[in-house]
Parts: sequence; C-alpha cells; structure tokens
Amino acid sequence: MCLGPLIGVNTGYNWTVWPMRSVILTLLTPFCRKWMPPCGLAIYEWSDPTDARIVLDWTDVTDEARLLTIQSTLRSTQRADMGPSTGLGAALQTGFALLERQPDCWTRTLDISGDGKGNTGQRPQDVTGTPNGVTVNGLVIGVDDGNFGHERDLQIGELTAYYTAYVIRGPNAFVETALGFEDYANAMRRKLLRELTTLAIGELQ
Repeated sequence: MCLGPLIGVNTGYNWTVWPMRSVILTLLTPFCRKWMPPCGLAIYEWSDPTDARIVLDWTDVTDEARLLTIQSTLRSTQRADMGPSTGLGAALQTGFALLERQPDCWTRTLDISGDGKGNTGQRPQDVTGTPNGVTVNGLVIGVDDGNFGHERDLQIGELTAYYTAYVIRGPNAFVETALGFEDYANAMRRKLLRELTTLAIGELQ
C-alpha cells in the first residue's frame, strides 16, 4: 500500500527553494507522520511540449532522514533552461507516464502548477487516457503585482476556471490558488495538506 504524489511544476517559477521546501516541511508535520501511509514522491518540471525534466525520480519516503535527503537534492538542483510557452497537454501526458510506473499505489495524485493557459501543443482538454484511479489537482499562480488589484482577481479567477474545466480530473479533484510567487509555497502546503487530510478521513471511515 502506498500513496503516490507526483508534482509537475512549470519552470516559470523558482520551484527549487520555497515551494518544494514547503512540501518537505508539510510531510514532516506530526499530522502527516501519524496518518500518512507509505509514500512515493516524484517531481518534474515542464514548459514547452518537448521540454520536461525529472527533478526527483520516484523515491520512497520512509522516514524523516529520507525527506531531509530529498530536500538536500532539491536545494542543489538548478532550474532547467526551457522554452517560454505553456504545454499543459504535454505536461499531463508526462505525468501520466510517470504515474503508470507506480501501478501498485492505492492512491495516485498528479499535482500540476502553472501561471497560464495552455498555448502550444495538445490542449489539456484533448488529453485522454487518464490512468485508472488517478486524480489530477491544480495549483494556479496569479500575478505578483499588487497594483493590478481587480484585474489580478479576474486573471486568477479566469485561470482557476480554466484549470477546473480542462486540467483537473479524477476523484476529489480540486484547484488551489496562489496570489503571486510569495504565496506559492503556502498554496503548495495548503494543497498537500488538503490531499492528505482527505486520505486520513478515508482511512478512518
């Protein structure tokens, strides 16, 4: 029995520092250490349809020492030089291929984060063949500039609706939002805690 979260991050943000550190710290909380089943974790970055790189291949999260080793790996990894477009369809396909390598996990989750709509390659709504039992959750990132005000709210609302309609799928799928880079790590933590809380409740029922 295992939990298989897969995190796909658009390269437009410096994911190596705060967001992934937030994931590690969340997994180290007493709640997660008490309720989380054995876990396999993988992380990849994406951009153009032909740009995808595995940052952390499937790694069993067995104890605190393993998590700290993962954290060290992420800190020493530099963001790849990738194209400027947003190949969301290809990002989904990359995630599905990686999740197919974990067929024995009783829960498999793909977390896709990005700051824009798909604008190149296959559209996310045209991607078929979602593996059985896989849930795709989204994390959308709005603009950082507070001067945008109402326009910022409209932008992130529109992007959230886009992810809800075309990207997320599967049991209990949802979209988390981050109002700019400064909120990215907190949003990542909120999303992961929500996913793990759902699993804990399911275990108690």
